[in-house]
Amino acid sequence: MLADVSGTGEVTADSGGTKESCLLAPIADPNVRTEAAAVGAALAAQRNAELCLSEETSTESVSTLTNTGDQTVAVQQAPSVNGGLSSLASRCNATAVVMKRDRNLGVLDDILSSPASKLAASGTADVLTITGDMSLGSVASILVPITDGPNSPLAVEAAVSVALAHDTAVDLFHVKTPESEADGEAFLEETAAQIIDEYGDIELDTWLFEADDVADAIIEQSQYYDLTVIGAPQSGRLQQFVFGSTTKDVEKRAVSPVIVSHASE
Repeated sequence: MLADVSGTGEVTADSGGTKESCLLAPIADPNVRTEAAAVGAALAAQRNAELCLSEETSTESVSTLTNTGDQTVAVQQAPSVNGGLSSLASRCNATAVVMKRDRNLGVLDDILSSPASKLAASGTADVLTITGDMSLGSVASILVPITDGPNSPLAVEAAVSVALAHDTAVDLFHVKTPESEADGEAFLEETAAQIIDEYGDIELDTWLFEADDVADAIIEQSQYYDLTVIGAPQSGRLQQFVFGSTTKDVEKRAVSPVIVSHASE
């Protein structure tokens, strides 16, 4: 469960000292803040870390998040710092940052690097982005499209963390196209075995799906799930703009809310 922090201002970890944290980035919308805090608390529980709140978020606003599995998550208020989100993450000793992402972006946003990708590329912390249409309290199933790319392991970790916190089923989903050369079935089985070995008892299934287009397959299946968690694009921004991006297509067209994972480089 999440530690009851109502009226305390700050809660320190039981072990004392400077502990790693999951940072909740500044988010103006209170509803989105609550959902982002829930994601951060779930990830923090599995990482044995604290949940660090930016100054715009009060500890009282997350004190009702009690369902994070069997572990208690300590909550602390982030210090006031200059220098932007990267400096704040460093001061909080953050290994992950949860921040808001706009669902519908313009052409320039497709070319320019996002704040999330910049933060992850700097090596500061892993980054998870969410949209305003998510409600973890009603999530019963999570779709996790995976590849052998660098951002998929974080997507799996985030999805499993949410699943363990909210008693939710996870489906690992891998799309095999006519051009695919890798053994998708073996990849899914190996990933599932790693999850069971690391996290233990979890409702988990694997699905190898044959389709001509990866993005279309994920988008089609997203309508049957309450949440989709996917790794950020692997190609450069110019390549994404010219040739397209599976993740960008899923972000814009998926029926269910989407969490995008950016692994720290």
